[in-house]
Amino acid sequence: MMELKKSEEKSKAKKQTGPFSTIKVKREIKRKIDLELIRINKKHYGKKVTSEHLISLLLTLFKDEHIKVLQEQSLSNSDRLEQQFKTFVSKNPGTTKDDFLGRLLNGGISTFPSPETGGFSAAM
Repeated sequence: MMELKKSEEKSKAKKQTGPFSTIKVKREIKRKIDLELIRINKKHYGKKVTSEHLISLLLTLFKDEHIKVLQEQSLSNSDRLEQQFKTFVSKNPGTTKDDFLGRLLNGGISTFPSPETGGFSAAM
């Protein structure tokens, strides 16, 4: 039993010692990367461009706007509702979540904040 634990620890340690690591991506993403690499490597001279080179370059082009897009895409509808509730409460202190949901369902809140406007139009 004790020897089994030691061998498991050794195998885990071996996996972490190399300079390379694997990442999980969906097959469709891997296919797109492979197709781009085929296009990139259609040349007569020079070394083969690898996925590591491609990803490394793409990371240098990654901007704050991309982070915001990815963060927005990761939100669930519940997350968006909670954000809207907190924004509404900041402009209408003392509003309970039940009051907010009631106004929302009854049409008392006619517009939602957008990145451009940042506010609600509420019928009081």
